[in-house]
Amino acid sequence: MAQNVFPADNGRSSHTLQDCRVYERKDCSLPTTCQPAAATDSHEVRWNATIQNISQGGVCLHLPRRFEKGTSLAIELPGDMDRESAIVFVKVVHLRHGNTGGWMLGCKFISELSEDEIERLLSARHHILSSKKSVHEDDTV
Repeated sequence: MAQNVFPADNGRSSHTLQDCRVYERKDCSLPTTCQPAAATDSHEVRWNATIQNISQGGVCLHLPRRFEKGTSLAIELPGDMDRESAIVFVKVVHLRHGNTGGWMLGCKFISELSEDEIERLLSARHHILSSKKSVHEDDTV
């Protein structure tokens, strides 16, 4: 039986984190809210955040507070004029200070999104968060 043998990296590899990603991340700026997954019944414990990029497998959130690696979060994917927003669950896999303050959280979806869901989120001209009961209009043409 053949085995796969890989040479030792010894820290000299030129591979980056992006080389390891299964899905391409798509840049965006979508409004969202998030909260610890254990607090999904409490509507007062939500933080405003922005989805900076998204793929079928994960999301990068920018928000004013820090959540530790391994934390499970519930995030609200915005709805549009045809669909309501949806709550999805993620796990924080890495974090860093944001360039403009706050924190950037790299998160992995517990259940991956479909390509259609990603396209719907990115192509919507209106983003509706049911937790806010307001509409955020995209400024791009």
